[in-house]
Parts: sequence; structure tokens; C-alpha cells
Amino acid sequence: MVDIILQYAFPKKQDSNGWTAIFFFLPFIIGIPWLIYRRVHYFLNDPFQFDLSKRLNHDRLLTAYICLSARLIKSDPRDAGEKVLYMNSYFSKHFPDEREGFSAMLTSAYAEDINFTELLNWIKVKLPAHKDRIQILYFLVGLAFIDGQINDRELNVLYNIAERIEITPKEMDSILAMYQSNKNESQRPKSKPVPKNELKICSKILGVSEFASLEEIKKAYRSLVKLHHPDRFFNESEEQQQIAHERFMHIQKAYELLEILKKTS
Repeated sequence: MVDIILQYAFPKKQDSNGWTAIFFFLPFIIGIPWLIYRRVHYFLNDPFQFDLSKRLNHDRLLTAYICLSARLIKSDPRDAGEKVLYMNSYFSKHFPDEREGFSAMLTSAYAEDINFTELLNWIKVKLPAHKDRIQILYFLVGLAFIDGQINDRELNVLYNIAERIEITPKEMDSILAMYQSNKNESQRPKSKPVPKNELKICSKILGVSEFASLEEIKKAYRSLVKLHHPDRFFNESEEQQQIAHERFMHIQKAYELLEILKKTS
């Protein structure tokens, strides 16, 4: 094929057919490499493109976090400044080498029409460990709770994300209840006993019915211990281990409170 192109493009004896061949093949000779370059350049430089060929690294994972945060903030822009501060604090701990310029990327992600189906599928495939996907939801719920409550629009976004990355509604309820429990605990005077309405929140944390027996509560607790015990995160960063420890403490406190409420009721 190359010989034929050269024969027509650069004939030994120049004639009108030679010039015709040059003009005929020139667009292919120049155009095809240019199209390939443009395509490669797009895939390498589009920060919000999440096809499965994009490998997992800290920079790409941070971009995923930012895109999901922008989606959540869009659903409820109130206290956006506080939410950005929360993100900045979180990213400075977990992505210290990649977070520079994250505000500009957040602004772009907020304005960009991102393919979230592609993004969430990428997360599901690239983070096969359940505990890593749970960590993303834990961060997002904390972001939504900045103003002290979560509205229906935020809940829809959170449950949709959870479903797409294979986090069950029961697990999502548990995470929400952990933050609600944390809020209630911070507002409750230390001298006052735990109110009975804590039963509902603690039950959600453990993923059991409010009418569950003590044996069912113990079984649920043991299952969560296997899934969320801090020892499972010994290979993660110190900050990730701290988050796992906090989450485990919520589970432990919920179990202890339920145990007390069940025995005294």
C-alpha cells in the first residue's frame, strides 16, 4: 500500500495524473494522523471522562470525589461555602499531593455536563473492595450534613449513587443514622440520660427493626464488626483508619444503647 501511495504521489515522470494523486491522497496522509492525535489528546486531557480505560490513581480518584461533590451541592446549594471548607479539609488529609487547584476543578465540575452513569460504573469497577465504596458514601453524607440536615433532593442523589455503586439501602440508612446520632449526641446535655427515641436511630445504624430481639441485634452487630472493624483498614492511610475507627465507634455505641434499652424496656 505504501509503495502504491509513493508511486502516485511522487512519480518518476511528473504528469497530471501525479498531481491528481497527490491531491487525492494528501487529506488522508495529513488528516488521519491529525484525527488520531485529537482523539488521544481528548482522552488523555479531559478530566471528567471516566471510561474504563482510565486507570485508578489518587489524582483520578480525587476527580471522582469532586464530581460527586459537585452533583450533591447542585441538589442543595445552601451553605456551599461551608461545604467547600469541609471538602478542603478532607482532601488535605486524604489527597495531600493532588488537592492543589481543587477549587477550580470543583467550579468546572459544577458547570460541566458530566456523564454520571459512566463515572459511577468506573467507581464500581475500579474500587472492587466494598469498604472503599462505603468510604465515598460516608464522605458524601458528611458533606450533605454540613447544614445539619439532609433534604429530599440530597437524599435522592445519595441513594442513587449508593445503588449505582452497589451499596444497599440498609447500609445507606446506617450511614445516615450514624451522622444523625452524632448530631443528637452533640446537642444533648451530658447530664441527661439517653432518650427513648434513640432506639430508632440506633436500630438503623445496626440495620435491624426497632422491634428486633436482643439476639437479632447481637447477630447484626457481629456482622457489622466483621465488615467495619478498623483492623481491616491497616493498609490504608492514617486518616482513613481514623474514619474507620469513628464509624466503628458509632456501631459499638449503637449496640450498647440498644442492649441497655432492650434490657430495661
